Amino acid sequence: MLIRIIILGTIYSIHSSRKLERVVRENIVFMYLAGFQTPVFSTITAFKREHSDLIEKVFLETINYGHNRDLIDLDSISVDGSKTRVYANKYNNLTNEDVMKLLYIIKKGIITDMEENKALENRQNKTIKRDNDNKEQIKEALKESKNIKVKTNEKPRSIKKIERHESDKKILEDQKTLDTYRKKPMKNSMKHDESKFDDEMYQLIDENDLNFCGKQILKQAIEHPETAYKQVIKLEKCQEELNKSGKNTVNYTDPEARKSPNKEGVTQTGYNEQIVVDNKNGLILATDVTQDGNDQKQLIPMIKQTQENLQQALNIPTQEIETVMHNITVLADYGYYTDKTIYQNYNEEHYDLIIPNKKQASHQNDCLRRKSQRKQNNNKKNGFSKHNMIKDEENHCYICPENKELPVQQVYPGKYNDRIIYYTHECSKCPSKNICLTNK
Repeated sequence: MLIRIIILGTIYSIHSSRKLERVVRENIVFMYLAGFQTPVFSTITAFKREHSDLIEKVFLETINYGHNRDLIDLDSISVDGSKTRVYANKYNNLTNEDVMKLLYIIKKGIITDMEENKALENRQNKTIKRDNDNKEQIKEALKESKNIKVKTNEKPRSIKKIERHESDKKILEDQKTLDTYRKKPMKNSMKHDESKFDDEMYQLIDENDLNFCGKQILKQAIEHPETAYKQVIKLEKCQEELNKSGKNTVNYTDPEARKSPNKEGVTQTGYNEQIVVDNKNGLILATDVTQDGNDQKQLIPMIKQTQENLQQALNIPTQEIETVMHNITVLADYGYYTDKTIYQNYNEEHYDLIIPNKKQASHQNDCLRRKSQRKQNNNKKNGFSKHNMIKDEENHCYICPENKELPVQQVYPGKYNDRIIYYTHECSKCPSKNICLTNK
């Protein structure tokens, strides 16, 4: 019953368990498939988590059904990726230093005191309240945590400047307002139970230089000590993801998500979804979700995953499916093009790949634009490039449009391919020098 409403929800782009719960109560089609039962969102979420193998089995059955009905053409397939933003506030980010400070303060200032109280209660068989002692222990932990410093290994990135429109000015003003709000002292920046704090504690929290998210976590742990254990588990997960990724920031709501730029060049927290489809009807053959910010390492793994899915769905022997995959033409955009991928495919995998490099892709996109929208290059209005020249394989040289030979002058060895420099000393006397290469 649940698998039916999940599949229909996916068809209608309804992936949230809460939205599925609501639509099962409102849509007659979902009501019928659910047997007129009303599962709550927690049941749907638990089913997705505990029965992922059943969902995968239905996916393989879909591939088998499409192949038997001649809906899937295995002559060519396409690979593409898409960035998905997570449902997490982008301001709930913690640095490595914030995580280490919070773990130290909560463990030593709150959890240690709770464990001592429990041990004392067990010995004396009565409930003990030690609010003042708890404050002193938290203050001591806050003083010691100020000495925790973490050196970042990240190199500063060059951020692409985007021209802002008039509609974006309000967003920038709101962001500046929020940044100013975060720099305020804790006492004036958020609602809290003032009986749990005093002036010295406020000062120590501000001196620890925690961001707004860190102060909220600490406030929650001090006001409600019973939540400290859950927060420590989540902070340890954040620290694990920081060590795994090598980055300096992590999102507290979804620690496994990564920051990456989307198509508009705006950095967002999310995941990289990969998909493989056949080129006849666009039926999905393989999917995956990764943490990588680009597609450069995803091509060969997605082809292998497609091979595994076809082998399981169609029940084909290993040798036969390898032959089928090597006869399939794989199409991908220039985001998958790297020298390492081409080298690995040429020497090991031997798949039939059609991938443009960045120069070819940008040139093709420019040709599809209107003349008024095309990129203008004053140095090369009618210039020559490598594509305008003829390569002479026997003599190892290029022949330019002026019928001049450009022999090999320098070779720079590379890990996967060599960089070869061709030029001639006759360029300075060439009549087309002004419309040729930019380096005169």
